[in-house]
Amino acid sequence: MERTPVRKREKVAVSRGKKIPSNISETRIFVIDIFGNKLTMEDAKKLLNTVVAKDGKFYKCVRIEESSTKYEVETKLIEVKYYKTALVEVDETGRPVNGNHTTVPAHPETDFLKKNRISVNIMSLILGLWLGLRLPVYRISDYFAEKFGLMINRKDIYRYIDIVSAMLMPVFLRMQYVSIMTALIIGLDETFWKVRQKPGIETNGEPPPDVLEELDDIDKADFKTKKSTRTYIFAIITEHGCMYYHSVTRSPDFIKRILIENGIRSDAFIIRDGYYKKSFFTVPKEDGEVTDDGMEEFICDSGMCWIHVKRYLCLCFNFLCNYNPKNGSIIPKQRTINAKWEQDVYDSKMFMDLISECFHANNQVSLQLLDNSEIDSVNHKKEKVESIVDHIFNTARPIYEDVIAWKKEKKNKKKNH
Repeated sequence: MERTPVRKREKVAVSRGKKIPSNISETRIFVIDIFGNKLTMEDAKKLLNTVVAKDGKFYKCVRIEESSTKYEVETKLIEVKYYKTALVEVDETGRPVNGNHTTVPAHPETDFLKKNRISVNIMSLILGLWLGLRLPVYRISDYFAEKFGLMINRKDIYRYIDIVSAMLMPVFLRMQYVSIMTALIIGLDETFWKVRQKPGIETNGEPPPDVLEELDDIDKADFKTKKSTRTYIFAIITEHGCMYYHSVTRSPDFIKRILIENGIRSDAFIIRDGYYKKSFFTVPKEDGEVTDDGMEEFICDSGMCWIHVKRYLCLCFNFLCNYNPKNGSIIPKQRTINAKWEQDVYDSKMFMDLISECFHANNQVSLQLLDNSEIDSVNHKKEKVESIVDHIFNTARPIYEDVIAWKKEKKNKKKNH
């Protein structure tokens, strides 16, 4: 079977020009006079053809020249006192409906954390420092104290974060429901996240009682009894955005429950890594009828993420050989020769290159769509990408069948012995 030659990636020219921030809220123009004063353009024009004295010399202002452009960020503490209008409900003639009972409308600027003086903007800055820059709360407290003289203790900051989290949770739940319920393509992934253990808690190699049930179906060795605990961040990616979840375990039932409770479509397609097994995509049949597949039905279809597939091939390739990317030489390691795995080395490299070629062809189509939006993207991708995908599967299928046959033979030998 002939292998499709792999095209080299073309280098795309990257602009090295000045990057202009997209969120400039205001542009101010100042003119600096001979004494270093900042003047408005209107006031500076009044100085044209006038004579001033400095250091015993006289100077005449003849024109205003452009000097430079700088970016400035204003950080200052401002006290804002809000007033609100009191309203009385009336009829068409202006007569009170419910007596003289007054109503004061609520507004985010005035009624956010009403019993203290923390504004929406300051709370946004706190969350940006805490989540965006990952600053500890005590440093955030020190920052406000040293920079603005605003004293906010750590206990209050944690309390404010909890309040805002509760306020935003209904918004997040609505986003979660709409995103999952309407999505045709969903991406799933997870990664570990180390968090500090609470001081004074002795686990003795076992998880806390409140999470013991979640650990029943997974390897308890994942729970590390050190100063930091290995927890997990899950991500659900849809066309609407990416939603993150935190769990003390890696149990897939956690994210499966979220998908089912939010009405995942039966015609949806989930892109995932190799961690999510067949059982993740099945649930018991409601009628309890036993079929050929057992008492189960599929939630939706799924497929492996090709980036993960390529990563697994890279791990295999790097383990089995020494590769020189400059001249393309592949030298199998001694362990590979002893196990007679030389063919696996070349198969891994071939599939890695084909997957890279597939992504490259897809990216080229996307770039062409940016230049010409009238291109039929479906047919164009089918023409450029489908042939590579078919070649990958046609090449992989006999290899997969050989592996399955080898596993069955090994299993039969074990039974006979």
